[in-house]
Amino acid sequence: MKSKFFLHYNKNNRPHVKITRTKTGTIIEVVALVMVVIMWAVVLTVNPRPTLNIPILGTLLTGFFLVCAYHPRRTINLPFEIKNERQLVLMSDMVREMALPFPVLMLGVALDSVGINPAGKILLVLSIVVLVIVSVIDTWRIYNA
Repeated sequence: MKSKFFLHYNKNNRPHVKITRTKTGTIIEVVALVMVVIMWAVVLTVNPRPTLNIPILGTLLTGFFLVCAYHPRRTINLPFEIKNERQLVLMSDMVREMALPFPVLMLGVALDSVGINPAGKILLVLSIVVLVIVSVIDTWRIYNA
C-alpha cells in the first residue's frame, strides 16, 4: 500500500522540466537578499555582543529555500501527485515565497533574545502566520493547476 504523503510518479516516464529564471523569481531573490542584509545590519547594530548563530541560520534557511526553487521535483514533497509542468512552476514559486519570511523570523528571534520584546514577538508571529498562509494557499493552487 502506497502512502498518500509522498510523490507517486514514474521516474522513467516523467518529462524533464528545467526551472529557469523569471522576472518574478529574480525580484523575489533580490528582495530576499535585501532582507538578509537588513537582518544582519539590525542584529549587528542592536546587540553589542551578537550571537551570530541566529543570522547565520536565517541566511542559510533563506538560501536553502531559494536553491530548492530550482529543483522542485527533488526537494519538495506534497501530499498529492504532480501531473503537469504548471504544478512544478507553481511549486518553485511557492518555495521562493516561503524563503522571504525566514530573515524576518530570525530577526524576531534576535530581537527577542536581546530583550526588545514587543517588536521581536510581533515579527515572530507575523512571519509564522505568513509561512502558514503561503503554504496553504500555494498548495491549494498547485493541487488545482
